[in-house]
Amino acid sequence: MKAEYRVEFISLMARFQAAKRQDVEGLIRTPTIRKVIGKYRRRIDEQLDLLDGETP
Repeated sequence: MKAEYRVEFISLMARFQAAKRQDVEGLIRTPTIRKVIGKYRRRIDEQLDLLDGETP
């Protein structure tokens, strides 16, 4: 799966409050996934903040 698709999946989960932050972090914690999504980390962190109810 392309990194862009993974980032979009995280964005959708955040937008619709479809997951808990811990669940999403579990999906992206492996070294392989981190390497693939590395350049999108800032955007992913912003989306994770939305899952916590914070404003980015």
